[in-house]
Amino acid sequence: MAVRDSRDVALAAASLLTALTMAAAGCAERKGASEPAPAPADAETGRDYAVTLSTHCGIDVTEFRGRRWKAEHPVDDPGARPDPNDPTVMRYDGQISGTMRLLTTETLRFTSDTGDLVVTFRPTTEAPAICQ
Repeated sequence: MAVRDSRDVALAAASLLTALTMAAAGCAERKGASEPAPAPADAETGRDYAVTLSTHCGIDVTEFRGRRWKAEHPVDDPGARPDPNDPTVMRYDGQISGTMRLLTTETLRFTSDTGDLVVTFRPTTEAPAICQ
């Protein structure tokens, strides 16, 4: 039983360390950077792809389909937002879920799950800024 308990403690400690590392990294996230887009490299024009964007320092430069994209009009951190599953609940986790749609090879549009935030992006070679 002691071996199982020590494994459980080790697993819990590893999970806590991972969570703390991720939380600390959140303060150093790149401005507007997203998690790797779940879209395939051959994303189709006109098709929606589920994404989660980091909003901790606003939405400015992101990556999608292996390219960097810059918002036509960067968006400040939107802060607390309605939970898509229960609009009566406000939540803030430094991220926003929604869809990316490749409108043309040169135009990308993000729409939040709640539909109240739409951001248009154009290709860029600009690197995401370090969050300050």
